[in-house]
Amino acid sequence: MKFVPDADVSAYFQLADIVLASYQHHVSISGILLQAATTGKPVLSSNYGLMGELVNRYQLGLVIDSTQPTAITQGLEAVTPTSLDSLGNRTQMKAFAEQNSATQFAQVIFDSILSTKHSS
Repeated sequence: MKFVPDADVSAYFQLADIVLASYQHHVSISGILLQAATTGKPVLSSNYGLMGELVNRYQLGLVIDSTQPTAITQGLEAVTPTSLDSLGNRTQMKAFAEQNSATQFAQVIFDSILSTKHSS
């Protein structure tokens, strides 16, 4: 196995047709969702926790029960080359990527610091 440098990660997402994020019982979020949304790639994600919630809310792709191999297989089989364009909502993906960008994250932090500083 070979480590993929950060500078190359985006290129791999660009080449992908769909991104598989089959974390089991993962309650948080993964940068994979942001990378996929940034490149406009649909996600086949676990339906569990925040990942499943965000994929549904922002229409980032399909959710499956990732603890069941047959569910993963069925999810992959449901994705065909002709269905890829209609899988996920590209406008919602873009909005999700913008809301969760490093710039937006920094802005929220700075706004919070300034707000706290001015209220003291």
